[in-house]
Amino acid sequence: MSQKKHIIIINPIPMKEKLRSQSLHLPYGPLYLASSLIDAGYEVSVVCADNKNVLKQIDQLVSKNTLCFGISTMSGTQLANAILIAKTLKSKYPGIPRMWGGVHVTALAEQTLKSDLVDYIVWGEGENTIISLLEKIGNNDIDSLHGMPGIGFKKGDEFFIGENSGYTALDKTFHLPYHLLDMEQYVRKLAIGANREFPIWTSRGCPYRCRFCSNTSVIWPNTKIRYHTIDHVVSDVKTLVNKYGADLITLEDENFLMDEQRFIEMLKAIRNEGIFIKYRFAARVDVLLKLKEETWKSMKEYGVIAIGTAPESGSQKILDYMGKGIKVEQIYQVDSLLSQYGFYKTYNILICTPQENRDDLKLTLKLVSDLARTSMSSPYALGTLYKYIPLPGTELYEDAIRHGFNPPESLDDWSKFDIDDTGGTRSLVRPWISEENFDYIQQAICLVEKLNDQLRGSQTDPKSVREILSEIDRFMRYG
Repeated sequence: MSQKKHIIIINPIPMKEKLRSQSLHLPYGPLYLASSLIDAGYEVSVVCADNKNVLKQIDQLVSKNTLCFGISTMSGTQLANAILIAKTLKSKYPGIPRMWGGVHVTALAEQTLKSDLVDYIVWGEGENTIISLLEKIGNNDIDSLHGMPGIGFKKGDEFFIGENSGYTALDKTFHLPYHLLDMEQYVRKLAIGANREFPIWTSRGCPYRCRFCSNTSVIWPNTKIRYHTIDHVVSDVKTLVNKYGADLITLEDENFLMDEQRFIEMLKAIRNEGIFIKYRFAARVDVLLKLKEETWKSMKEYGVIAIGTAPESGSQKILDYMGKGIKVEQIYQVDSLLSQYGFYKTYNILICTPQENRDDLKLTLKLVSDLARTSMSSPYALGTLYKYIPLPGTELYEDAIRHGFNPPESLDDWSKFDIDDTGGTRSLVRPWISEENFDYIQQAICLVEKLNDQLRGSQTDPKSVREILSEIDRFMRYG
């Protein structure tokens, strides 16, 4: 039996996992942490399952060598389940410390650390700092954690949080330990012609300043774009294709296609390995408009079949308020380009921000209707209709407070948030929405979802789509 110290990384699934494919989302954050831990000589397990099964799996994995539980979580999606899991772990395994990390922890480090469910935190990017923390835990040398960057701990009633630890260097080939996961849980079959889709990261960070996005947090602004080496990308794709049968790769970077020449070089390098697969990605509206004609043609040549973007709103007022840095007319220009080159399309929309009124929502409905008319060959082209949630540290968070939002005062209080439950959490999460406007928003959401469900690519019935478009038009006029 291995005598290595054992770490169990837990990636809670969202409270309401809503994926058409019914697959889980590949947990890349935990995979990068696991890679770093394995390189440092630790034994690692990654657990990602519903609450019933996640606890069964943990029970099977815990041993006398288990040094720590690591819990990674985001605000509004994973946090409620993370808390439920942590409560069980505290009760069942009181001698094994619980170390928390992730976006929520980074934004609210001290508040998180105050919870009795939390022993340590790793904030910011944690691949390097987690090693330092575990060394101290393993040697029972907690006092020497004082001032250590990226780490938080408590001693009695005192809380100690180190400074920002900086960015992880990406100038190497990471060998991500996919073998720690049941990869069949993460396979997605997509209506655009993929039977085995997996995502990868080719970079981190985003230089843009969308005011609602956690990347722009004043606490840890992830606004510096950093690229993985092309060797790493090629190695990662080869693993997913050769070992796990991937036939489509989603390039899931936070901000993609800032360097179009690098992208084409990357596609060429993969092709030079004898790999012929399909790709999809999402990029900003203004970034897509800057692409050279030869880039559009090369993307088609090397297998890109689908491109998404996030217009967010059809109201210029709201786009400016969000800090998107784009114009409504640019959205239509990108839609025309995607049609011209024959790419499948996906458009994501964000509603329920504090400044949005009915007129703004009507403009968004008009945009949605216009995009649907030109996108009938794209399955579920309207992507996701996101409902705004105040994220700590962002500019819109402060504006949400000015509009009546009362920030939760504890980690447990944050668990009551639900990013999709616009009704049950309205007074808590989005108090600026009146009951009358809430009913209007709900009707709009139902219409958009109804429309999106009719966009089935080659199976689309144009007559059914036109009927729903007429219904939306009547709603905009008389609703």
